[in-house]
Formats: sequence, C-alpha cells, structure tokens
Amino acid sequence: MAFEDLKENLQSQFKTQWEQFQESSLYIQIKERYENLSPTMQKLSVVGVSLLLVYIVLSFPLAFYSSSSENVVAFEETRGVIRDLLKASRESQETPEIAMPPEIDSLQSRITQELESARLLPEQMLGTQVLSENSKLVPQNLTKGTLQVSLAKLNLRQVVDIGYQLQAISPSVKMLDLVMEMNTTDSRYYDVKYKLVALDVPSPETPAAAVESPTRKGND
Repeated sequence: MAFEDLKENLQSQFKTQWEQFQESSLYIQIKERYENLSPTMQKLSVVGVSLLLVYIVLSFPLAFYSSSSENVVAFEETRGVIRDLLKASRESQETPEIAMPPEIDSLQSRITQELESARLLPEQMLGTQVLSENSKLVPQNLTKGTLQVSLAKLNLRQVVDIGYQLQAISPSVKMLDLVMEMNTTDSRYYDVKYKLVALDVPSPETPAAAVESPTRKGND
C-alpha cells in the first residue's frame, strides 16, 4: 500500500508540475515555434530532443562506469608497485653474503696454480706483483690489495680462458683492468697484464651471546 501511495503521489506531483510548465511563457514560445516549423523540421526536432533525453539518461551510468574504470586501473598499478616492492624485499633478504677474499699471499699462490694448470711455459709467466696505486673504480679503503699478473705470448683463446680462471678464484676477487699489447717478436701473440683487486669484505660479527670467556665459565 505504501508503494502504491508513493507512486500516486509522484504521478500527481509530476502532473501538477507539467501543467504549470504548460502555462509558462517558455512552453508557449517553444510550442509556437514548433508549430511554425515544417513537418520535416518537426520530425527532426523530435528526434533531436529524444536523443538529448537519452544522452542525459545514459550520461550518469556512463560517468560512473568511466570513474570505476579509472579506479580499477589505479588499483592495478598500485597493486603492481606493491608486488614489485615485496619481490625486491624478498630478493634482498635472500641475497647470499659475499665470500671472504683470500689474503694477498694466498691469492698469489692461487694465481700461480691457475697459471700452471693453464700449461704456460716459464718464459710466458713474467711474474705477479702487488700494486700500491689507487683505483678510480674501487676506493683503496674498500680493498685488501691489487695484484698485476703479467704474461707473454698468449693467443686470444688463452687470454680469455686465463682471465676467466683468475676471475673465478673468489667472488670477492674482481678483474679491475686488462691490458693487451702485440708481442714485439711475434705478431700472432699478445703480452697481457691482468689487474685483480681483492675486496675488503667485513667479516660477519659473532653474536655477543655466543662469545663467552673461559674465565667466566670457570667462575660460574
């Protein structure tokens, strides 16, 4: 009953408003102009007004649809950024620690072993020396030392293989520079200088709870 009463009330109000609008000067002017139009223009006017009403009716849901589409796009972009941040956070936590580099003396011994395994002749191995010069790539306070490996009469294959072997000695030993010069006596071969830097990786700190002096144990 309440719905029927509301429906009748709305119909009555609409009918009253329509009657009042028909009595207004604006409606009278529109009606006179419409009656003065030709039949073709009258049809076109009706079609135009109908399309305008349809557009007004549809504009509201279209506006809501456009707004919701923009919100969906913004949500997906935000979700993608959050996923990337979470992925980067997980990857940073899963990154393995850098291995401790060998001492310079041990590194020289390892280099000698690698060169011997490459089956180089004694006259091809010109020596390994510690350099004191500063590098622009790696600050001196971040290195344990820099070594220069000098070799002679290498072919291109040997240059690549030996460089790879030296680089693979330790993850904390990096190839800093590579200088190749054509051998003065035989242009088929090259004299090569490899510069290797041992990074100064800080040792992992021992938890304080795990460090306990023997004296304290005896007193306890």
